[in-house]
Amino acid sequence: NPSPSSQGLNMYTWQEIQRHNQETDQWLVINRKVYDVTGWADRHPGGHQVLNHYAGEDATDVFRAIHPDPDIVRLYLKPLLIGELAPEEPNQERNKNVSEVSGLKSMQRDEDELYFRVSLSFSVVNQPSCLGGPAIA
Repeated sequence: NPSPSSQGLNMYTWQEIQRHNQETDQWLVINRKVYDVTGWADRHPGGHQVLNHYAGEDATDVFRAIHPDPDIVRLYLKPLLIGELAPEEPNQERNKNVSEVSGLKSMQRDEDELYFRVSLSFSVVNQPSCLGGPAIA
């Protein structure tokens, strides 16, 4: 069982965190804070794959690489916070190589471009008159 910290947050060991590494049960560690991202994975703008990949692990490095402005995501992280890494537990940042982080950024760019194209196509089909053409009934 986790013990509460001075801030009232539960303290977790790596052994406990690493049990939460399934699609239906996902915890991440970011800057020694423990987040339950299970319900968030399908809504994650960067796709659920990256959360699945790091479930049960320290995602600090990749988080910093993908989210250069943490203030933007802080609002989303707050309700997912369930605790902290126990003080006696070591950091376990994976120091992923640059090519993996670049691959994740590339995957996110590809998804963003696809979303833009689908949205644009949808807009053109449903409102062609905005482009000066006849409306399709």
